[in-house]
Amino acid sequence: MMPTMGYERRRRSAGGREGCKTDIVEVVRAAGRALTRKEVLRELRLAGKRHGPGTVAKALAGLTAAGGLVNLKDKKGYRLPAWRRGDTPSLFS
Repeated sequence: MMPTMGYERRRRSAGGREGCKTDIVEVVRAAGRALTRKEVLRELRLAGKRHGPGTVAKALAGLTAAGGLVNLKDKKGYRLPAWRRGDTPSLFS
């Protein structure tokens, strides 16, 4: 049975998204500030890391779910968990 073109396109290298996750963390750490998804894509491109927008979006979601990055939904973007600001007063104290 001959393989189809769709099958060949769907074949992915092993660990592709893991490499993307590593590259994203490196880019955010190098920036030293929170980055939006678009900024992450731009910084990856400038660093010579070629990952598609869908792969980056899925990797960002995976990193956020695993706790590797934090996105506080404040429109400032993704940041490392260690960058959480401790000077913000609590609403409940």
